[in-house]
Amino acid sequence: EVYVVKDCCASRNKNEYKIANQGYIGNEKYNNVSAQTEEMSVNVISKDISYQKEAYNLEVTNKTDKYILISDGTYRDSVTLNLGDQKREATNTQNATFLIAPNSTKSMTFIFDKFADDGKDPTEINFNNVRIYEQYNTSLKPEDAENLFSFNIKLNN
Repeated sequence: EVYVVKDCCASRNKNEYKIANQGYIGNEKYNNVSAQTEEMSVNVISKDISYQKEAYNLEVTNKTDKYILISDGTYRDSVTLNLGDQKREATNTQNATFLIAPNSTKSMTFIFDKFADDGKDPTEINFNNVRIYEQYNTSLKPEDAENLFSFNIKLNN
């Protein structure tokens, strides 16, 4: 439960109350929340919750000898948060490149607009335009990709 009283936000978990500081509410850890394909795997580590945003901290592993591009600002909806009746675009993908080098693992954070008291529970994170390139440089276009696919991570915590 979350309570909002004039510029102050408090949350309750059982009999424990927490007051938000500068809008920050807390951190929620995820256990065994992951998904994978032949090319990549994603582990959801945690999410930072503030009154107006949720930031998901992921560990993404590239299992290929090629470059995997999750987002570079080409598509507005490269990464979305599914809330059941609506999807929210990540707010930090328009001016950043989320690229995983061959055979490596990288920590990534995706930030979404999400009010703590809106009553909506996220069901999954969607990578909507994952691209695989033999080599990568910023002049490449989506049609230059060897493969283009979507990928969903269920948030069943």
